[in-house]
Amino acid sequence: MQREGLKNSKIKAPGAVTISGQGLRIEDVERVARSGAVVSLAKSAERDIKSCRRLLEKMVAENESVYGVTTGIGEFARIQVPPEKAGELQKRIVFSHSAGVGDEMPCEWVRANMLLRANVLAKGYSGVRLEIVECLIDMLNRGVTPVVYKRGSLGASGDLAPMGMIAEVILGGGAAWYKGKKYSGKVALKKAGLTALTLSYKEGLGLINGTQTLTGIGALALADSRNLLKAAIIASGMTVDCLQSSMAAFDSRPHKYRGHRGQIEVAQIIKKLTRGSQTIPDNHGKVQDAYSLRCIPQIIGPSLDAYRYTRDVIETEMNGLVDNPLFFPDKGDSVAAGNFHGQAPGMALDFLAIA
Repeated sequence: MQREGLKNSKIKAPGAVTISGQGLRIEDVERVARSGAVVSLAKSAERDIKSCRRLLEKMVAENESVYGVTTGIGEFARIQVPPEKAGELQKRIVFSHSAGVGDEMPCEWVRANMLLRANVLAKGYSGVRLEIVECLIDMLNRGVTPVVYKRGSLGASGDLAPMGMIAEVILGGGAAWYKGKKYSGKVALKKAGLTALTLSYKEGLGLINGTQTLTGIGALALADSRNLLKAAIIASGMTVDCLQSSMAAFDSRPHKYRGHRGQIEVAQIIKKLTRGSQTIPDNHGKVQDAYSLRCIPQIIGPSLDAYRYTRDVIETEMNGLVDNPLFFPDKGDSVAAGNFHGQAPGMALDFLAIA
């Protein structure tokens, strides 16, 4: 499943992934993005989304000034936007940011992005209507995958360009893959039995103002890193066995007293993998081996620690409130802040790349 998208309009995959704005894991993203697991929305999330929307509409009705809702954005935040222009503002926000270039992203990256954005909106602090979240979920479940280009995201302002290209398909614009063929957004939706939406207050910003592109790609990179780490440890154990290595380098004491978790665990795993070996006892009394063997725990161990750290950051971002402005029904107010900024996941993924 790369650029051609999912072959089936109604995906049949075991085990649905239910989103509620919290508790989503790397494995869930991989199942949806790569294996087509069906996505559903928790009832609690439906209630939260509706509650938040009521607050937004109340604030609009009371003529409150809310960034990107009743005002322009960026340098135009000081300009008030009348209610009859609200939908046009959100539409222009989407299309003005749909400016990606370069090669197409693999469909699995785009699907990961869509899932994570739906999960953010499901938290019930973004102010969008339920229909917006349901549309993202329906597109995932029916195999409509927007065409998104790789270049254009700034990170510091979130993933505005790639997420804008996803959002424009929801409006019937752009292009999308469906059953292995590329269509206009409107046609792809129609073939999947879906209808393009007309945006209302905050919904353009709600669809594009976050880090779900880099976080979704990062989640899949972590899934691959997990498999790479497993393969590296197994291959190392096989190498130790085949080369009749000295097992002194994997004695628990040096690793325990240095104290790094990954190093300790890798040494333990190598000992388990080589337990019962018929070649290692015939190592002719080797005192020590080459660095490439002796330092397996000291090399793979830190990479394992980096994986865990990065996973913690990415899963926090996956389930975090990544949007702006934000609405808090319990307090009856809104806050304009900078939760679209991508430094936290970006730095963690740089660390993963080093590892």
